[in-house]
Order: sequence, then C-alpha cells, then structure tokens
Amino acid sequence: MEEAKGKQLGMEKEELQSKLDAQTKVNVDLDAINKELKDAKYSLEKDTTDCGTALRDALKKYGDLNKLYDETNTKSKKDLANSANQNQQLQLQLQDKQRQLDAKEDSLNALSQQLAEREKRVNELQDLLNKKDEAINGLKKRIENALLGFNKDELSVEVRDGKIYVSLAEQLLFKSGSTAVDPKGRDALNKLAAVLEKQSDIDIMVEGHTDNVPISTAAIKDNWDLSVLRATSIVRILTVDNKIDSKRVVPSGRGEFVPKSANTTKEGRALNRRTEIILSPNLDEIFKILNDSGK
Repeated sequence: MEEAKGKQLGMEKEELQSKLDAQTKVNVDLDAINKELKDAKYSLEKDTTDCGTALRDALKKYGDLNKLYDETNTKSKKDLANSANQNQQLQLQLQDKQRQLDAKEDSLNALSQQLAEREKRVNELQDLLNKKDEAINGLKKRIENALLGFNKDELSVEVRDGKIYVSLAEQLLFKSGSTAVDPKGRDALNKLAAVLEKQSDIDIMVEGHTDNVPISTAAIKDNWDLSVLRATSIVRILTVDNKIDSKRVVPSGRGEFVPKSANTTKEGRALNRRTEIILSPNLDEIFKILNDSGK
C-alpha cells in the first residue's frame, strides 16, 4: 500500500517536475519576450522622444514659417496696394501726357495748316510781286522808248524800290523861276501820258524840287510855292490836255529839302532843279494777300 502510494507520489512528482520544467521554459520564453518588449519599449520611448523633439522643431519651424508668411503676405498686400496706387498714378499721368500730346498734335496740325496757307499766300505774293516787277520793267521800257528823242541830261528813267522815277530837268520843262511848261517839256509829258493812259493800274505822284536859292515874286512866295506850282502845271497837262484820270495823280512840292546833289556848285544846283514823276503800281492785291496772311 505504501509502495503504491510512493509510486503514485513519484509519478505526481515527475508530472509536477515536468510541469515545472515546462513552466520554467515558459518563464524563460516570457523573460526573453519581456526583454524584447523592454527593448522595444525603450526604442519606442527613444523614438517618441526623438519624434517629440522633431515635432517641437517642426512646430517651431511651422510657427516661424507661418509668421514669415503672415509678414510676407502683409508686406505683399501693402506692396501690392502701393504698386496699384503707383500704377493708378502712372496711368493718370500717362492719360494726362496723352492729352497733352494730343493737344500738341492738334496744335501742330493747326500750325502746319496755317503754315501751308501762309506758304501758299507767300507763293501767291511772290508770283504777284514777280508780275509787278515784270510789269514795272515793261512799263519802264515803254517809257524809255517813248522818250528816246530826249537827252540824258534832260531826263532819266530808273526803278527804285519797286517804283519808276521819271526825272525831268528844269531846262526841259521851265524857264528860270517860271511855272509855265515849255513846248519841248510839253512834248515829253504828252509822250509820257500816252504810255500812262494805257496803264490804269499805276498811281502817279508829281514832285517838284528846287535848289536852295531863295525866290520871292508877286506870284511865288518861296521855293515851296515854286515846287508845288510847277507840279500842278505838269498835273494839268497830264489830266486836262491828256486823258489820265485825275484820281490817279497827286501833285506835291518838296522845295529845296530833298536835293540830289550839294547846292554848293552850279552843276549841283542844276541837278536839284527837277520834277520827278513817280509811278507806283497799285498794291491792293498785295495788301489783300498780306492782310489775309495776318489773320
């Protein structure tokens, strides 16, 4: 009985030993697993710490970047607003400059048009002046041809300042101190009148001139008087004896005050005793062009 009990106990002991060995093995395995878990935990804790540090660094960088973004965004908006304002100001300036440019262009076009008009009038005036010069030179030639029979010391024909001056010496027209025209002088005046009758666009000024020797008679008070009376005598021959319109003729006397030569010699005084018939072209067309150019 005891033997059976001992055997039973031995078996139980072996079974317990077996369980103990199995449990020991399990414990060893658990210790290994526990060690692995501890190592994993340490590694995880380390990784967590590193991640936390990295996260804090990342959050700090994020904050810095976010701040920088806000600052940059604010500055960009401000710069954009300033740029927009500057662009608007530049646009307004550009529009103003464009208006000024358009105004100057309009003014330039107007000036160009005025210049073209004035150039046209200048050309018209030049053409008219050329025609007047041609007419004056032609009239001078006809007068010279009409007066070919007279000596150079008796009369001369020349063009000065666009006018024809027919200068008749006293010896051709008058006796000393007289206002009556001699026959030879009448012949010269009639021949001149024959040319001027056909030239209705020519105005005629008759100027009497004397030397400085005083004169005083019952009919003539002084050289002024003598020069005017002689001019009037010639005007009557041109208008009464001939057919020149009186409206075209003006008598005048210059006395001794516009001499051709010094009155200190006999020859000089002879040159000064003269009558000048000044022939002026009608300048109405020229004045009209000049007036139109001034508008």
